Amino acid sequence: MNVSKDVKKMRYYESTLLSAYKAYLQKLMVLEKVSLYQHAVVRCICTLLDAVPHFNYCESLVEVVVRNISSSNEVIRKLCCDTIKSLFTNEGKHSGEVTGAAVRLIANYVKAHNCQMHPDSIQVLISLSFDEDLHRSEAPDKDKK
Repeated sequence: MNVSKDVKKMRYYESTLLSAYKAYLQKLMVLEKVSLYQHAVVRCICTLLDAVPHFNYCESLVEVVVRNISSSNEVIRKLCCDTIKSLFTNEGKHSGEVTGAAVRLIANYVKAHNCQMHPDSIQVLISLSFDEDLHRSEAPDKDKK
């Protein structure tokens, strides 16, 4: 199949951008484990997740944020909790898949730590909104009866 020069150029640009973004995220994941860089890395990840929660590799970003919602460092913990709260309140504009992934990861994190977490990390769940989803699922049920 012949593809125009513009399409080739765009595909090359997109693949290069995606590979650079992936390399950037991998570097952030490595540096997140180094305490000297942890605050800066978590801030970068939270900013990315808050700005574009639907972008590629968002699950990796959510994992890092959830892993730090019960951090002993108050600044990091507050930053991560605020990001998750923002995700829960604003992701309705998108598909909601990231919110579901975040809730699953938080539940797994709570289980893994035997419910021994900072209260701030559980407080983020209050910002979840269920009204829309519950009403949507009720409508088809009424039609079936």
